[in-house]
Amino acid sequence: MAERPESLRAGHAEEQARWQDLLAPLIEPRLTDSEHRNLEARAIAAAATP
Repeated sequence: MAERPESLRAGHAEEQARWQDLLAPLIEPRLTDSEHRNLEARAIAAAATP
């Protein structure tokens, strides 16, 4: 696999973070009450984003 230039990696990371920011609030209310519910929602969102 060819290495991506640093700017492409940074852009991809930013895009993933934006998707997580959009998806996590939609996922969070569907989770059971927990002090880590926000982190769990972000983890699910991260797993769902390519």
